[in-house]
Amino acid sequence: MSEIVGIALLLLVPIFIVIAILNIANVKRRKKAQNRIHEYITEATKKTGITIHYQKQLIHQTIIIDEKSRKLLIIDHKGIAFSYDLCPLDTVKRIEVIHQKQEHITTKIGVELSLGKTGEEKFLTLYDYVEHNIYQLADFEREARQLQDKIIKAINSNQL
Repeated sequence: MSEIVGIALLLLVPIFIVIAILNIANVKRRKKAQNRIHEYITEATKKTGITIHYQKQLIHQTIIIDEKSRKLLIIDHKGIAFSYDLCPLDTVKRIEVIHQKQEHITTKIGVELSLGKTGEEKFLTLYDYVEHNIYQLADFEREARQLQDKIIKAINSNQL
């Protein structure tokens, strides 16, 4: 009987070691990616002169609102190349919470911004069915509404 336990331990110990090594590597990869995002945010805010009054990190984007200079900084950090767009809050004409669907299944929830002068539309993704659980749908919709309210308040704050 003790031989069976010994053989089982010989088989299970290497499996646990491999799982532990993979877990540590995954944590390091995530931390490295988060550090790259923070470095780029710091660089983008220095270049644009934005002061962070409100910041929210989404799935593949970070939103920064500067209420004093009335600007919105959208930083895209999906993939290897990062980019940013600086939008004056006065040019935002429409803000809407959108459910993108494919065959009756919500694939993305986000806030869509329509910029008046250029006619450009920005989609700020909060929920993506590939990255999140379907049971989190209501929570992310609530977060989308809160982000929408925060942007609307920032737009209306100094328009007297």
